[in-house]
Amino acid sequence: MRETVVSRHLQLIIAAALAALVCAILSGAAVVQWQHRQSELLGSGKDVQNLARVIEAQLRGNMDAVDITLNGLARALPRLPGTQRLAMPTSTPRCATA
Repeated sequence: MRETVVSRHLQLIIAAALAALVCAILSGAAVVQWQHRQSELLGSGKDVQNLARVIEAQLRGNMDAVDITLNGLARALPRLPGTQRLAMPTSTPRCATA
């Protein structure tokens, strides 16, 4: 009987140690996953900022190209002979009321 009590006590100690080991492993895995998640979020924030800068630069370049084109047209239009100019309205047409 004494031997079974010691054996049972030893089994409980081993089971508790294994449970503690499993908890430690799971806690470690959770910490590693959390750190990985945080680094991924930080990296994605940098990616978004870089993409925003690229889009801003492309848009600025496109707007500069449009501005140069419109300035060239504005300088060229007064030099055209009167018959070749586009008819530009001097005022905005108003809608007729019924």
